[in-house]
Amino acid sequence: MNTFTNYHLALSKADYESGLASTRYKEESDKLSYKMVLPIYKKVQSLLLRYGSKWSWDKRPKYYKNSAALKKRLNHEETRLFLFYRDGKEIGYCLVSVPEKLRNSKAENPHIIEIENIALDYKETGNGYGRFFLQEVFADLFKTYDTIYLSSRSTNHSGVIPFYLRMGMSIIHIEKNLPDDLVIEEKITA
Repeated sequence: MNTFTNYHLALSKADYESGLASTRYKEESDKLSYKMVLPIYKKVQSLLLRYGSKWSWDKRPKYYKNSAALKKRLNHEETRLFLFYRDGKEIGYCLVSVPEKLRNSKAENPHIIEIENIALDYKETGNGYGRFFLQEVFADLFKTYDTIYLSSRSTNHSGVIPFYLRMGMSIIHIEKNLPDDLVIEEKITA
């Protein structure tokens, strides 16, 4: 049986403001843009296939054959979908939502948001675009939230954890030897 390691990372608003906020990446920013759009189910499915199939995101239980749960998550008032562009062409996205454990909670003031997915077209990596877009997302989210959380599997690109650490995030927990839960029969369809 295959296993994976799951890394849990977070960045507080205070840490962001004491460092990264003042060193925002601006190189080539005239070519890059992003916009927040409604997180429509079919659009999110197509993004998972286009950008995440290389990393088997489309085979994860929370997306595969679980359309009701995904639709409910996408309809949550705090779920946001950011699309990334270079010269007007879509090159990536970021889906953010309330962490699952807080979604149905009666907690009065959680102020935590999760980056559920963030992806850049593989051909666009290595140019500083990921750094630019993640900083823009951070700046936008820290207008409302005090903590940004994400998790990343060891099955994702090997450079992603070092990238998040360079972006100011800290590893807050590591889960090792988790059983592979990917659905291998078929992929979701858009």
